Amino acid sequence: MEEKSKEHSAIDAIYNMEASILSMDKRIKNLEGLLTLLINKVDKLNKKPAASAPAAVVKVDSSQNQVSQQKVEKLLLGKVRVYGKIVNKALQPLNGVVVNVYDKTNEVVKSLKTDVEGFWEVRLPAGKYGVEYLHKNFKPVNRTIEFSDSQKSYEVK
Repeated sequence: MEEKSKEHSAIDAIYNMEASILSMDKRIKNLEGLLTLLINKVDKLNKKPAASAPAAVVKVDSSQNQVSQQKVEKLLLGKVRVYGKIVNKALQPLNGVVVNVYDKTNEVVKSLKTDVEGFWEVRLPAGKYGVEYLHKNFKPVNRTIEFSDSQKSYEVK
């Protein structure tokens, strides 16, 4: 009689393992579906402008040396870390300088301000860009930059 109960226990254990495997399989398929959905959303964000609140862009009106706000309508994500530090003639960091990054069609793709250390940073895909520094007390400064995908970072000087 003891052998029969062991057989019965082993068969029950096999059925229990099968049920556990089926349950895990359902969970994995659910996670795969959610991952696919997330990937599709990221792809859409890379291809289309963001529908939510765009980042602010600052433009200088050279006639009055005033700064006015516009909006960025294009979302751009990349792997290359592009950065810089802005200082004055006395080599002191400039806080609050507007940094606009333009693509090859002259559309603003990123806009941000320098921190208290005069530092700024964005992530961009490889390519050629225009960088513009704007501050109410200084004339605008423009740079053209170009970098490849093989670069992990690029410093704008």
